[in-house]
Amino acid sequence: MEFGQLMARVSPARSPAEAYRRVQMDARIFGSDAPALVRLCLEEACSALGRSIYAARHGHNDLRQRALARALDAVAALRAGLNRDSELAEAFTTIYDHAENSIRQAMLKFDSAKIAAMLGDLEDIRIAFRPG
Repeated sequence: MEFGQLMARVSPARSPAEAYRRVQMDARIFGSDAPALVRLCLEEACSALGRSIYAARHGHNDLRQRALARALDAVAALRAGLNRDSELAEAFTTIYDHAENSIRQAMLKFDSAKIAAMLGDLEDIRIAFRPG
């Protein structure tokens, strides 16, 4: 995908920082293999959950909701890319189910402790998926 096509995907309603992050993310996606995409989705989920905790702590409800939506998208992408034939598929399905349910609940009633615990779990998985 060309840079111009990437820029066309950026909504004018988004902030410049969000637009830059989206273009940067798209560029990483298009240049990645499957394991790198898993790491990218885990990174994105962890980053978004961290932003949601920060936003909640500082009273930025709109930012908190956007961060939770982004985390939910990242977990949904992890689920969609799950190798169903893997011996770990059932365990990851359970983890992703729990993460999606917790994020949806947090969108209605935010619980920093629950989100922080989920962030810790996803961070552990992200670290385990690091190459080398």
